[in-house]
Amino acid sequence: MHTLAPSESRSVPPIPQLLPAAGTLPELRLATVDNDGALGQPLSEHESIWQQLVRRELTLRSTFAHGERFYVLLQYTDLANGEGLTLRKRNVFERVVLGDTGRVTGQVLGLANSTVASYTLNSLRKLKLRSRERAVPLALALHLSRHALTDHDARASSFLTPEGRFKVLSLRNPSTSRFALLTAAERGVASLVMLGNSNSEIAINRNTSLHTVENQVVSIFRKFDASNRFQLMSRLLGVCSTSTTCPQ
Repeated sequence: MHTLAPSESRSVPPIPQLLPAAGTLPELRLATVDNDGALGQPLSEHESIWQQLVRRELTLRSTFAHGERFYVLLQYTDLANGEGLTLRKRNVFERVVLGDTGRVTGQVLGLANSTVASYTLNSLRKLKLRSRERAVPLALALHLSRHALTDHDARASSFLTPEGRFKVLSLRNPSTSRFALLTAAERGVASLVMLGNSNSEIAINRNTSLHTVENQVVSIFRKFDASNRFQLMSRLLGVCSTSTTCPQ
């Protein structure tokens, strides 16, 4: 894995320590938890994380829950800025991740629905995300660039292993007041949605039928007045997308 030399122009936050080899995903997750908040960064640093993602300077490595916290593990790449999303595709993808529907995105940006769909699919492929569901955790980076998310004790920190540099985003699980709208089963499903799981993956994880999960997801959307997973993420974080208002 290529690591950045001091002379390289890209701005990389200071690293707290060199950790032992952590080549396997379980080891990386342990390192993530151990270093959560070890080097907290100001909001100005949060603002750059989304830009680094769409420039492909950061890539999604893993998402998981541990204790009462939700983690997004990102890894620095050796890709140049020119290998990221174009400005037009960034504008479309950002609105999609904020929760706007394809129709609304097209209306705001003056694009046909088919163009919005094509740009979204191309952006997912460019960012090595195999589905829209996989992109849901990235909404945390985008919302952190716009909101402090202090109610969720949101954190950003970094660590280094021989495998490379990593960025950790984490927050406390959604408040019980918002989750009180959901049944216990629906709370479990909503948490897995936030982690980027598809309905099929949730069914396997919870050892239940796909039909049951589909019904639970529909119920969750209805209770939060959300029409897609990205809108649901906004609702759970207590923020709003660019074109919708939060339910009272």
